[in-house]
Parts: sequence; structure tokens; C-alpha cells
Amino acid sequence: MHVKVAPLRRTESSVRQVEIIWQNLTYCVTRGRSVAEMLGKSSGQSRVKTILNGISGSLRSGQMMALMGPSGAGKSSLLECISGKRTVGVSGDIKMIGKDRLKIGFVEQFDHHLEHLTVNESLVFASRLRNADRRFVNHQNTAQTLIKKLGLDGCANTLCIRLSGGQRKRLSIALELVSKVDVLILDEPTTGLDSSATTLTINAVLALTKQRKPIATIATIHQPSARIFQLFDRVYILSNTGVCVFDGPPQELPQTLSLVGLSVPNYYNPADFIIEVASGEYAKQSIHLLSHYNKESNKTRFDDTYADGDSYTTVLNAILAEKSRKSMPHFKQMTILVRRVFKITYRDPDIVIIRLFTVFPMAFIIGLIFGSSVGQHSGCPPTKLMLWKLDVNELFDKFQEDRYGLQENLALMFLVMMMCMFASYTSLVLSFPLEMNVVLKEYTNGYYSVLAYYVSKLFTDLPFCIITSISMTTIVYFMTGQLFDTYERLFYVNMINLLVCMTGQSVVILPLFIFAGFFRKLSLMPSYLVPISYVSFFRYSLTATLIAIFGFDRCPYENRLAELDIDTTNLTRPQWLKLMSRMYEFQSFMGDGDNSDESSEEQTGIGTTDGRRDPETNLMLMFGGKNAVGNNSERSLILTQFEIADTDEAFWWEIRLLIFFVSVMYVLIYLVLNWKLSRKR
Repeated sequence: MHVKVAPLRRTESSVRQVEIIWQNLTYCVTRGRSVAEMLGKSSGQSRVKTILNGISGSLRSGQMMALMGPSGAGKSSLLECISGKRTVGVSGDIKMIGKDRLKIGFVEQFDHHLEHLTVNESLVFASRLRNADRRFVNHQNTAQTLIKKLGLDGCANTLCIRLSGGQRKRLSIALELVSKVDVLILDEPTTGLDSSATTLTINAVLALTKQRKPIATIATIHQPSARIFQLFDRVYILSNTGVCVFDGPPQELPQTLSLVGLSVPNYYNPADFIIEVASGEYAKQSIHLLSHYNKESNKTRFDDTYADGDSYTTVLNAILAEKSRKSMPHFKQMTILVRRVFKITYRDPDIVIIRLFTVFPMAFIIGLIFGSSVGQHSGCPPTKLMLWKLDVNELFDKFQEDRYGLQENLALMFLVMMMCMFASYTSLVLSFPLEMNVVLKEYTNGYYSVLAYYVSKLFTDLPFCIITSISMTTIVYFMTGQLFDTYERLFYVNMINLLVCMTGQSVVILPLFIFAGFFRKLSLMPSYLVPISYVSFFRYSLTATLIAIFGFDRCPYENRLAELDIDTTNLTRPQWLKLMSRMYEFQSFMGDGDNSDESSEEQTGIGTTDGRRDPETNLMLMFGGKNAVGNNSERSLILTQFEIADTDEAFWWEIRLLIFFVSVMYVLIYLVLNWKLSRKR
């Protein structure tokens, strides 16, 4: 069933007051099928449940209506039908007289605010976002006016986290009134408040309803006191069967009850008594008679008063006409949201402490654990002069120490990368769930678009991301003795970790780091798992980091420095060099065969005139790997093991891939966020 939509009809622009009428309004829900019903077995029960059963009523400017009834009577459903939030399963007429555009303010039962903004700041930002179509609006004056009207003077500069329950509720009402609404809907505004706070809240709303430019107000309320009950202009009572048993001023309730033989006992709260009647405690016949009397009186009232069909429009069309107005540009929305998020972020001690003051201790702890020598291991093969200078035992000790050092340095780089990512990821986990209810409310009320909110969050988080990643990387880089021959090398490592940190601003698929090639070489993985590594940004960040640390001509630079300390006077080839060379040749022959040696010799292009390589070349192959000679004669062992090319083109290719996957991840997260908010809306 769907809402009956009448054609949009334009009314006189001079008429400012509005009246909403609902006639024969029915709302039904359909429950899902049980397992037995799916198997073809009938349960004998109807799957359709009627929540509102053919009710009628009206609400006009300058009136404050109380919507009452037992739990499950359909009070919240009626509010959502009137406000246009619920259309599926609704039938009947919901129309409006007085204007062709309708702006509704909906105050939910639970109050959700940005806790690190003050009351005044919350109202000013709300006015900037909601009054985009109104020129020359003084947002500060708008905020101050609402603060005075709702009695928030004493807490105007108080953070929302420190407000009492009544103050939070009045702030929620003020936030909806900044845009000059025509109808104010309150869903249980007195829940959780004491009698004093309840009286203060109801009186404040009543004063707003009766102001110079009156508004129509409807509020659901549970068991009000007799004093509060008499403050409302009209009372609308729903029974547990979804019908209306009373619609009129609270002073007329005793007279209406007397028509069905009921009377309010002495010293008894009329509100409590009518709820008992609506719950069926005084026989269902009473509910039937009261409902019948209400329908007859409404029929007469609507037929006499609203006979002119040309003077109204449907509520849905009026709401859509209001929403069709030109909205604020996305850039302006983002500008306001960035200012707001910056204020919230820098006032939140949890985010500042966790993200900043934990980075420096962790960086120093990591630096102390790994020591100042781990970065000195480069994995570069020895040169000819180094082979002649070193003793065979010293050479093997250096080789073993270098291999262990490379493993530790690789683990260090991967650890720093993960720390940079989790520093940003922690902020997302802490802040976003707390803001989700506020974002949903503001997005539903048209404050801003999902894109504006998402981009503003990323933009305001970027400074923290830059500070944490650069601080962590730079401190660890120097404390662990990494090579600092040029500023470019440090810049490249910081750039990679910054991109990794930016991935933490989105929802990261953590299992992807298994496919980075750190725990298991990609060439040794099962072939059916290798394709997963192509969507893992950890793979590209690790590859780029290895090139930045061990590439860019690091081996030629370190070998030149090492040869400067070697005294070449009376330096000759040691005898053990030929013996080790023959052993390597024999091992290669037994392991790879003659063809392998020939192909290796052809690839290297290095050998003696009789077709055999010289001993120094064999030892360079032995300590540096088969790809350590030839065109890459001075190449780090770790780049050879990971099969990484030591070129500028290879490095920037990995950077481009990393940027691409970070961008794709941002787009996917935006689409998921937009889908979830639109679904809840």
C-alpha cells in the first residue's frame, strides 16, 4: 500500500500558518515468512499486521498536541507518517493547508550531540549548514535568540558532554528550530527527565508554539503529570488496536468519557486514566464506542471545514518542494564541516593523546630495541679490493652478520609501516562510531551531503596523519642507523609511510598484509593465492620501501667509501680466493649443470680469456647471488631475494600503484558509507 498523493496545488503566498490533516490513515506491516511457511505449511495467521487503523486528525500552527497511548499503539509510526519518513504500507490522505512548501523539524527520542562543541557553537554551525538558502542571516544572533527562548543562557558556553538531560533535550529542539520550521515533531521529549526538567522543556516548547510566527507542534509523551497534561492545546489518544479514542482539548476529556459511562476517579490523574482505558483495562467495548464517537465528530468537522479541495496540497509534495530548493554547494559545506571537525578533534583529549603522545614513545622504544647498527647492513656484495683485503673467516662472519641484519632491518621497516597505519586507524575506530548517530540525524535533516562529510573528515585527519607518520619514520630512521646519503632517500621512505597512514583513514582489510611478501615470498606462495597479492597495497608499499632503503645506488656508494679505507700498497690476491672459487664452481656444476654455468657466464659477460670466470667474480656470485653481477654488479642481496628491480622506473611504478589503490579504497568506503546512510534514512 502506498500514500495517496494528490496533485500539488499552489496557495496564497501571504498565508503563513499551516494545518496538516490526515484522514482514514492506515499503516500496515508485513512480517517475514517463517521456515515452516517457506516449506509450504500454513501457520493460520495473517502476515499483515495493522498498526494504525483508519484514523483521522489535524494539527495547526499555534497548537501544541500531545500524542499519547500505550506502548505499541503506533505513536512513533504516526509521527513518521506525518513527517513523510514512512511511506511503504501507508494508505489514506495526509494533506496540508496554508503553504505549498513544508519544513519539518524532527526531534528524536534520544539526544545525540557532538560532545566537544559548546551549545552556542552547535547552534551556529547548524545555522550555517541549514540556512544556506537564506541571505544576510546573522547566525550568531539566531543562536543567541534560541538560547534565550529555550532557557539555555546558563550553559551557552558549556560543552555538550557536560549538559544535563533537560539541557540536552532543549538543545536538540533548538537545533531543529534554527531553520524556521513550520512543524516541530518531538518523539518522547520528556523521557529520562525529572518533573522540573519536564515542566521547563514543555513550557519552552509551548512558548515557541505561541510566538509571533507560530509553529505546529506535536509530541509523544508517556504518563504526563496532571499539570503537564493541562498545558497541551489538544490531546490525541491512540488505543492498543491502532484507533483514536480521543482527539480534543484535555479539558473536554471527562465529558467525552462520560458518553461511554466512564468517569475519572477523584484525585486520579486524567492522563493515567485515559491510558488505562486505551489499553483495554475497562473493556474493549469502551474503546469501540470512543473510536466510533471520534470518527463521527471528525467526519462532520472535516466535511464542514475542509470542503474546498483546491486549497490543499499533500504533505509529501510539500516536503519534496522544500527539498528541491537549491542546496549549498559541496565546497561550502566542506568548508564549514572542516572548521567544525577541527574544533572537535583538537578538543578531544583521547584522539590527541593516542595519536600524538603515543607515537614518540613507541618510536623511541622501537629504536632502542633494534639498536643503532641494524640499518648499516646493506647486503651489498664485496668488491675485488674487499676480497683481497679481508681474511676468509672475516669475510664469512661479515656475510652471516649481514644476512641476519638484513632480516632484522626488513622486519623493522614492516613494523614501522604497520605502526603508521594503525596510528590513523585507531582514530577512525574511536571517533567515527561516536559521531554516527549525529551524522545520520544531520544527513536525514539535510544539513550536508555524504561526500561533504567524508571529504571533511579525511582532510581534517590529514595533518595528524602527516605528523604521526613523519615523526615515527624519522625517529626510527636515525635511531637505527639507516643510510642518510641524500635527503631524497629519507623523503621517499616518509612518503611511502604517509600513503600507508592514509589507508588507515579508511576501513583497511587487514588480512591483506599477509600477501605483502614479507612473511612468505610471493614466488613461493601457491599459484591460486598469488592473485590476491595484486590487490594488497602492503605489497606495493613494501616493495617501494625496499627500493628506497637498499636501492638508488646504495651499494656503489658504500663500496666506494669502503675502498677509500683500503691500503692498496703491496695488496695481492690471497691464496684462499682460488680455492673458494673452485669450490663454488664445483657446487654450481653439481647443482645446476654445465648449461647453467654457461648461461650464467653469458648473462654476466664476465670471465677470463679461457672461458672461465676469475675467482673474484665467483665470490661475488657466491655472496651476492646470481643477479649481483653483470648489469647489476653492485646490487643489494635483499633486492635479489625479493626479485625487485633497482631502478627509478620500478620505484615510481610501485608508488603509482600504491596511490591508485589508496584512491580506490577511499571511493569504496565512500560508496559503502553513502549506501548505509541512505538505507537508514
